[in-house]
Amino acid sequence: MNARAFLAFWAAVWLPGAAWSAEAARPAACRPGALKALLIGLDGATWSVADPMLRRGELPNLKGLLARGARSPLQSLPGNAWSPVVWTSLATGQRPEKTGINGLPQDLHRFTSDQRSAPAFWDILGGRGYRVLVSGYLATWPPETVNGVMLSRPCFGKLSARCLYPADAGYDYRDFKVAYSTAGYFYATLGSDPSSRSEVGPIGRLPFDPRLREAAADSEAFQSNDHVWRLLTQVYVGDERYARGMEHFLSTGCFDFAALTITGTDSAAHMFWRYHEPEGFQLSPDALRRYGDPVEAYYRYADEVVGRLLRSAGPQTTVFIVSDHGEQSLMKYPPEQRERLLQEHPFVYSHHNDAGGAEGILIAAGPRVAPGRTLRSASVLDVLPTLLYLLDLPVARDMDGSVLEGLVSAAYLSSHPVRWTGKYPAPVRAVRGEEQAADTKLSPDELELLRASGYIR
Repeated sequence: MNARAFLAFWAAVWLPGAAWSAEAARPAACRPGALKALLIGLDGATWSVADPMLRRGELPNLKGLLARGARSPLQSLPGNAWSPVVWTSLATGQRPEKTGINGLPQDLHRFTSDQRSAPAFWDILGGRGYRVLVSGYLATWPPETVNGVMLSRPCFGKLSARCLYPADAGYDYRDFKVAYSTAGYFYATLGSDPSSRSEVGPIGRLPFDPRLREAAADSEAFQSNDHVWRLLTQVYVGDERYARGMEHFLSTGCFDFAALTITGTDSAAHMFWRYHEPEGFQLSPDALRRYGDPVEAYYRYADEVVGRLLRSAGPQTTVFIVSDHGEQSLMKYPPEQRERLLQEHPFVYSHHNDAGGAEGILIAAGPRVAPGRTLRSASVLDVLPTLLYLLDLPVARDMDGSVLEGLVSAAYLSSHPVRWTGKYPAPVRAVRGEEQAADTKLSPDELELLRASGYIR
């Protein structure tokens, strides 16, 4: 399969046998376009990848938002580029030392939602009467009590029935699984139904040679035929499950606010940046021809998901596309630091901006956003205050971010001064079941992905 077909595959693939249809009838009481705000997170997304693609006429859904909206580079949290930490600060507008989600997980246990002490946007908006839908947002497991629906995401964990609030929300959790076929290709199944089998390797029919399991961990043979391709396939299947879950609830229920996070944009960058920017890496011409650019492939897939979710938005919907940090090639690091990173993490070819790399992205569009505006800089801490302001809600004084007035239309700014409140109430916690209380340890699959992404050794 050539690179163009590979990339088209990512944008078009749909596993057969889904338990619901995105075309399901919307309840009569829920008018189309009633969604007031939509936030989509693209983990690790950076303008250095997106801008060249936009100039080539790709990423049509992001391009459409930019045509009627504003943009900015987005600064992460220096020293805290660990994704669950940054996404929590983005959701709360508060620095990690105030949110309760800080540093790295201790003793190989994941961050959990009840560690967070600061209210997130779903708490704040739900408390104001908004019906909220949150799918796949990091560090939201166990699922929280919300005014709406939450499909919670453990730190790189798997979607299952116990990740849903409310538990009787009516979503079919038949799971996608990734495995090897006897013919030597990756495939996925939906639940235990063998008829649902569909090959979903990142290049379609992904060759796998079991003899290469013992290859050197940093060798091209090992990378291209086993370890990280399988991991990226698993990440993709997880992202697609959360995207489909959001589509299901948007098509069958009424919500005022919806949020989804896609993590594969980060995983693809960490593990395959050398295919995106091969300068300085030892790659054969055959490998470049065979695999194309998996980083750009995942951006195409993410853009396709954005387009699917925009179908539930209307002209009055405020839309935010954000990332928690950017990425840059390890070849742009000082030689000594680069060699140390490569020795510590042999699969990782890009790194986060806490060490001086690229910034993340911010796109905002909606009736109160100034179209065509470009800001010089913004922080992940500014996202929530700005969202609240655009929804005509008070900004809490205990938030560490600011309202990004530069992306707001002059008419709205002049007629709507920023309103303030002291602080919003603390999150409401659901009572954990025994299984949830015990299950906080990172699974072997989670640990494998964290090592391949450069978070732990």
